[in-house]
Amino acid sequence: MSKTKALVVSLVVVLTLAVAGGALLTWRAFVAPSELEKVAEACDVVGLLEDGGKSITFDTLGKDESGIERGDIFDVGCVTNRLDTPSYVTTHIDNTRALDGQQTDKWDDYEARWSYHPDSGLDLTIIDRS
Repeated sequence: MSKTKALVVSLVVVLTLAVAGGALLTWRAFVAPSELEKVAEACDVVGLLEDGGKSITFDTLGKDESGIERGDIFDVGCVTNRLDTPSYVTTHIDNTRALDGQQTDKWDDYEARWSYHPDSGLDLTIIDRS
């Protein structure tokens, strides 16, 4: 085989591998569900996913509210449990008072932001930062 043919064959192989690798990365990024999406599916709260599956938002009802609830405390517990949320985060959420305002915590690839008031309930967003 001549040097030119060998070079062409090598170039074709490299380009084929590059295209195949790019296609695999694209498939993983756009088709494979994220861990947060898997958890939402398992907890039956897929409708609460936002930002293309990168965040999930809960808006539980407080004692003075009526209307549409976006998940309840059991849904919050299911999601935080399946995400292996550390106890320091769940304890922080549980101990938040109305006077504390919006709170945040981070663990692994996740960030949680929440506020709580007895009259309006818990508002919690978990963001996948991976």
